[in-house]
Amino acid sequence: MDDSKKILEDIFEQVYTEFSEYDDFISKVSKQIENDRKNYQKFARDNRDNVEALYEKMYEINEKPVMYGNDHIALQTKIVTIYDVVKDIIDIPKDVRERINMLPRRKMYFKIDKGEPVEINPQYNENIRKQARNESEPFIKRIIQNTP
Repeated sequence: MDDSKKILEDIFEQVYTEFSEYDDFISKVSKQIENDRKNYQKFARDNRDNVEALYEKMYEINEKPVMYGNDHIALQTKIVTIYDVVKDIIDIPKDVRERINMLPRRKMYFKIDKGEPVEINPQYNENIRKQARNESEPFIKRIIQNTP
């Protein structure tokens, strides 16, 4: 095996291990976070004299999951990108290929042309625009009704 192929295998294995460990962690911690969210009122009652504990629990059940999710998405993107580069160069076990092929492929909505955003798929973006309009309609109506 030549050195460059070995380097690619090592890089792939390192990134795949990092992704797998985080993926396993997310599966485990998600159940605990869901449970903590369901039991927050009890926690708040039991700790109402400890404001710091209440703030910390809110951080644990609201902010940390968002950060975990962002990390997980970053690792998914990283492993998919590396996989797409090396899949025809190195040997990757079938179960690993199948697992990676099940991951979502990130979509780009705009490309930048001469410093300006250009829609890649205008119809898809229009669907997002319509969905956003439908979701924000009640809010916009309240603003209009309550603005003198």
